[in-house]
Amino acid sequence: MVTTVAYTGFLAGPVYVGRWAGAVGLPGAMLAVAGLAVAFALLAWPTLRAVTLSPSASLKA
Repeated sequence: MVTTVAYTGFLAGPVYVGRWAGAVGLPGAMLAVAGLAVAFALLAWPTLRAVTLSPSASLKA
């Protein structure tokens, strides 16, 4: 799964940045990349919290 996501980013990233740079310039494209990273982090948060801890990790917590 990680490899698939990384490969997708490798292929889609330059297109994403290029389209934004063409529309608003390179500084705006970098802000768009930062915004996308924040959006992905917010979407991943509930999933990461739902992961159950392993038995040894739950003893430490």
